[in-house]
Amino acid sequence: MRRVMIRCTRTGAAVSTDFMSSPDVFAQLRFGEMRLACPECGAEHVWSRADAFLEERPPRTPANTGCTADYRIDERLGIVLSQLSGRCTMEDVLDFRRRLHADPAYHPGMPVLIDARELTQVLPIRELHQLADEVRHGSLQDSGRRAIVTNSDLVTDRIRMFGGYAGGDYEYRVFTDVAGALAWLTGPAGSDGTEPPG
Repeated sequence: MRRVMIRCTRTGAAVSTDFMSSPDVFAQLRFGEMRLACPECGAEHVWSRADAFLEERPPRTPANTGCTADYRIDERLGIVLSQLSGRCTMEDVLDFRRRLHADPAYHPGMPVLIDARELTQVLPIRELHQLADEVRHGSLQDSGRRAIVTNSDLVTDRIRMFGGYAGGDYEYRVFTDVAGALAWLTGPAGSDGTEPPG
């Protein structure tokens, strides 16, 4: 049995319809329009048999997602410079956070710049909730400023959602350029006049 999938019309990502089928049965299926509250973008999608396909095997794992999640700590500025690119999963993001927290040069509360301009997939909303729970209550609790650089409206929306879910001692801002993000991270609180997400 495989999951019956459709493509999110906003992000292009494959999303499960919560139906399962074997290839033989799927080839014979006929049905009218269906509605799906998309876990990827949060919108409602109308779909039909023509839009559906079976999940490919084997499923993706963090080892083959094409995600790059790297960082370096600029000790002179006292900030973390990081980059997320490709199709990052929640496990990729958690692994990134674990590596950062284990780095002896990292200190809780250190400002973090996340360059997400080459991110090609965002976490589904349900995974944002799970990640926010881990940030609030798990072993990777932290605080401080987080500047995310992106040119994507969808990434901006997700960062704002995550900021609202995570709450706590984080201060999030979204920027379209690295220079603005660095100026905010290294400047006094409220220095740029932007509004916090959420």
